[in-house]
Amino acid sequence: MQLAGRLVADPDLKYTPSGKAVCRMRVATNDTRVAQFHDIVAWEKVAETAAESLRKGAAVTVEGRLQTVPGRRPTDRPERALA
Repeated sequence: MQLAGRLVADPDLKYTPSGKAVCRMRVATNDTRVAQFHDIVAWEKVAETAAESLRKGAAVTVEGRLQTVPGRRPTDRPERALA
């Protein structure tokens, strides 16, 4: 799957207890008249590069697989993320 849009906020880089870099980003797209928001997760070197070089408002194209993680939002609805 491929998405093109703009970052809604600066990337959020963190590290797992084992030391792997993980970067979370939120991308806005508007293929229709309504904006859609997508949660993006990058790992390891890609995560570090994204955190160093991308900022809020940056135009991005991401490619990956769509993954559903159940019950991660307060509404208990499944959360989808491009990983």
